[in-house]
Amino acid sequence: MTVFSNMRGGVELADEAGSSESGADKTNIICHMFEDMMRFIQEGITVFYGADAGVHIISDCGCRLLGRTREELMGVPAEERPKKWGFYQKDGVTPALAADLPFMRSIASGEIILNEEWLIKRGDGELRMFSFNSAPMMDADRKIAGAVSGWRDITEQKKTQDTLRRNEYELRTLIDSTPDIIIRIGKDMRYVFVNPAYERITGIPKEQFMGKTNAELGMAREISTRWDEEIRKAFEAGRESGIEFDFPGLFGKRFFWGRIIPEYDKTGTVESALVIARDITERKRAEEQIRYISFHDKITGLYNRAYFEEELRRLDTERSLPICIIMGDVNNLKLVNDAFGHNEGDKLLIALSGVLNVCCRKEDIIARWGGDEFSVILPGTDMETAQAICARIKRVSGTSKGMLVKPSIALGVAVKSKADKNLFRVIREAEERMYDNKLAESASNREMVIDSLIEEVSDRTNDMKMHIARCSDILPIFGKVLKLSDAQIHDIKLLIRLHDIGKVSVPSGILHKSGRLTFEEWEIIKRHSETSYRIAMTFSETARVAEEILSHAERWDGGGYPRGLKEKQIPYIVRVFSVIDVYDVITNVRPYGRALSYDEAVQEMRHNAGKQFDPEIVDAFIACGAGKPGKNKQ
Repeated sequence: MTVFSNMRGGVELADEAGSSESGADKTNIICHMFEDMMRFIQEGITVFYGADAGVHIISDCGCRLLGRTREELMGVPAEERPKKWGFYQKDGVTPALAADLPFMRSIASGEIILNEEWLIKRGDGELRMFSFNSAPMMDADRKIAGAVSGWRDITEQKKTQDTLRRNEYELRTLIDSTPDIIIRIGKDMRYVFVNPAYERITGIPKEQFMGKTNAELGMAREISTRWDEEIRKAFEAGRESGIEFDFPGLFGKRFFWGRIIPEYDKTGTVESALVIARDITERKRAEEQIRYISFHDKITGLYNRAYFEEELRRLDTERSLPICIIMGDVNNLKLVNDAFGHNEGDKLLIALSGVLNVCCRKEDIIARWGGDEFSVILPGTDMETAQAICARIKRVSGTSKGMLVKPSIALGVAVKSKADKNLFRVIREAEERMYDNKLAESASNREMVIDSLIEEVSDRTNDMKMHIARCSDILPIFGKVLKLSDAQIHDIKLLIRLHDIGKVSVPSGILHKSGRLTFEEWEIIKRHSETSYRIAMTFSETARVAEEILSHAERWDGGGYPRGLKEKQIPYIVRVFSVIDVYDVITNVRPYGRALSYDEAVQEMRHNAGKQFDPEIVDAFIACGAGKPGKNKQ
């Protein structure tokens, strides 16, 4: 039979040897069927036949897909088809070669081509992507007589594929680069998938995760049990749920919060669970820090008053009786803050908080009640035990070292032994006893502070206590010559004792320096008189000479410090003290000079009369020989 096109664009089949009437009828039926098929089939179909590979059949859909008429497509010579039919290479700019077209290759070599993609410019100029299939057509002698080619427009499919591919790439990039954990768990609680974030956190390669359970991977039993329970709930209920968990990773314990999402198969059965979790370690730490700050004192680390009062309400029950309350007031905090700065004051508070922690029990609740006050709740504690704890606190604080002023605290204790007693009234009782004890201990506390500071300065200078003693020996003789009153003698004694106490704030390297002081070092030395003044002002018994202590380094000619007072602007007892003080200093060994003999010292004093000293007082001192060796104390 021969295949040819008719005027309607269909096909007619004719038997080459002729046919009977019944054969012609059959052929007509087939032709009509083939013609209808070419009209309604929703795919491009083309039959190429003959030595010139001419187009013999093309489906209506093929014309529509190419946007061209049958006449435009059927009469085009083979070499012009790429341009006329709109075949382009993948760049969409360069026309294809005729020999490269799929049906031409099938005719030329018998090649069968499946799903080959080609870019075609339709008649309206739009570029579309087509998928071509092509196969050779054989004649009765099994020789290639033509080709059959079918094609379909896959432009939208390609766009969809590209979108899916891009989405898949973006999803993969997101999964691979996100810091969040992404895990898929099967119904047997074994890992199906883990993302790189989980590998980084655990330090376990994903290959080791696959097909393993948490227990098999060595996760702590309590963690893996809770984890498995939550995931099983998702399988059973088929609903999303939240989970917060923690586990030790490569970089320490980490905290996570995430969602467990059930995944369904085609039958609607949950086949796996997806866990997406975010590292909330920093948030948890921030929350803990906020919680800590809310209930703890920033300086000492002890509980604060807010927490203390919450605990009072919680423990105010009959089963906690008896409850003792200790109230403590830090001694000398104002002195330390004023004289040495708030950093030193903070050190004192920290030292005392350490004492309280050492002396109290684990179940006791210790808090910083206020600026210089501490409080302790002792649940289930009788008065005798509480007083023993107070005694231990006093004893341990007295042995503390490394502070300019030794830690000291006044304590008061009260007990609630009956349920109907108001616990805040117990606090008030403890406070009253604390203030009573503070008042009773004030004198001994003052002496303790002064002695400890003098001891500290003496340790640095190696001579302060001896200097005080020598000046105190000279004073009675000289005081008698000057007809000083008992009150004046008493005040000068205080001046002798306290004038250099502020040197406790001067670094030892400056005090011991034998060479010339730098300007900065001299400025530090000069500030010691102000420190001594602030220390003296702390106690009522020494505040009376605080102004004199501040002025002890002033000079008769106005060249002293810190205020540059001159002549009789300088208090009288200071002028007397200056002569005694300097005489003793220059007649004893100093880091910066040798000790002068009595005669040399007298000459030096005369030389500085009217400059450093009140000349009348110098004359009286020399005349009475108060500092002369062998002169008995009177």
